[in-house]
Amino acid sequence: MLQAALLLSLCSTAVAVFECSNQETTAFVRIARARLDGTPVVVSTAGHDLTCAQYCRNNIEPTTGAQRVCASFNFDGRETCYFFDDAASPAGTSQLTANPSANNFYYEKTCLPGVSAHEACTYRSFSFERMRKTILEGFVRKSVQVANREQCLSACLKEKDFVCRSVNYNYDSYLCELSTEDRRSKPTHLRMAEGAVDYYDNNCLSRQNRCGPSGGNLVFVKSTNFEIKFYDHTQSVEAQESYCLQKCLDSLNTFCSAALVSPRGDNPMEQYQGYKVNALSWPSSGYRGSVEFNPSEKNCIVSDEDTFSRADQQGQIVGKDYYEPVCVAADLSSSTCRQQSAFERFIGSSIEGEVIASAQGVTIADCISLCFQNLNCKSINYDRSASTCFIYAVGRSDANVKANPAMDYYEFNCESQFGGMALCTNEGIRFIVNTKEPYTGAIYAAERFSTCSQVVENAKQISITFPPPTVSSDCGTVIRL
Repeated sequence: MLQAALLLSLCSTAVAVFECSNQETTAFVRIARARLDGTPVVVSTAGHDLTCAQYCRNNIEPTTGAQRVCASFNFDGRETCYFFDDAASPAGTSQLTANPSANNFYYEKTCLPGVSAHEACTYRSFSFERMRKTILEGFVRKSVQVANREQCLSACLKEKDFVCRSVNYNYDSYLCELSTEDRRSKPTHLRMAEGAVDYYDNNCLSRQNRCGPSGGNLVFVKSTNFEIKFYDHTQSVEAQESYCLQKCLDSLNTFCSAALVSPRGDNPMEQYQGYKVNALSWPSSGYRGSVEFNPSEKNCIVSDEDTFSRADQQGQIVGKDYYEPVCVAADLSSSTCRQQSAFERFIGSSIEGEVIASAQGVTIADCISLCFQNLNCKSINYDRSASTCFIYAVGRSDANVKANPAMDYYEFNCESQFGGMALCTNEGIRFIVNTKEPYTGAIYAAERFSTCSQVVENAKQISITFPPPTVSSDCGTVIRL
């Protein structure tokens, strides 16, 4: 009787730990390249991680439909899930294996207080991705003291003043740091942490806010005959390539980081309507997700993994075209892409020729933005190890492309009639617009033509400086912290 009572007590404790109250939402935190040790209570070929998450969320055994406590599950990156009634320490008593394989993913159930199911994006398989003993340095937008990790994650999801893209959480001090940047937009600022600190990516971003609060601008980068391995996600048959890319953008269940078609920078950029400076936006400058498409089979694969997260699990394969979306800090209204992608990427290659512009310490998204702003840009060399961007006025048809392990070569597939940039100066924000053909007209602040405009005649460059509101209100500038 004592043994039976003890077993009942342990089962009740497990249910209490991994069941959420009415004021909480059941969500999952994922760790890539991780696997829980031990014997699973159920093994199921459910199809993909979203289905597995729904079974575990509702404590349902996939094979029989019976109720069974689920605290976590391992996913093999393809179709098989391994369900457990315990979780890794400190949430549970089990441990993560010391030597996981590249296709191992660990999902842990958690209870997020004060957020709705929609805010916690329960329509996706996980709400946050965790990187253990890691911190994003230098980009804390808000710091809050919380009682536990779950309150920190909820604070990120509920943040209204800015788009919270990631958090650092200190388990000893209970300090929660919210950021508008993430490991993709600021990869050189991701560090191994001393002490009990973890980094979390917000996986609940939408198409509307993935490039910043105002939506930003998004383009696709294409790699021909290329794939990432061990993670096929949402698959469908699409009539043509453009439909597959649209599937990536519109995907609800997957935060699209890539698509396989199987056969912010630090500076704000202005949006122009004509040459009217309409608004400032702060696009994030990182990849997130991918899509693959096979032109012959019309097979479209949308994934939340990309070449950043699967850097060692990618390679050449005949018959598949691979696309990654990237947020750019540039005006695209005057650009017409001749193909479905703005750039075509050639990994491990570089073009020879005269460099017309360069930048150091930038991401590839920053580099792409600079190309959009330069009317003479035809191609880019990007040095991955030095985070350096080189812009060229020639492409493959005009110059030699050679193998270079440290570089990636990007061919520009768009043509712009004008480009522009914003520079922060002591006098204010200086806007510069370069035009392909001589322009006669004006650049002006929206609704402020009479007090804030610059008229030019037969010019290829137009500039205007907007003073800060502490100096003048003529241009309608405001300070936002």
